[in-house]
Amino acid sequence: MSVYNWYGNNVDFLLWAMDIVFYRQRKLDIFLMMAVLPVVYFILAEIWLQNYLAIISTVLFGIVHVINTYLSIAN
Repeated sequence: MSVYNWYGNNVDFLLWAMDIVFYRQRKLDIFLMMAVLPVVYFILAEIWLQNYLAIISTVLFGIVHVINTYLSIAN
């Protein structure tokens, strides 16, 4: 089990649970943070591992992931 699977899934679940418990409706900012947090984590891990080539693909993934989340939730 990688570190991201444990921390990332728990952070995503925590943000999702906070959305249900406190807001009772879909808030775009919560879902966008759920889209951004894994990307930020991967970029920091790639910098730490000095895998600079992978940062390019992660940034592209992040852009598409945020756009997809926005289009899915905004409708």
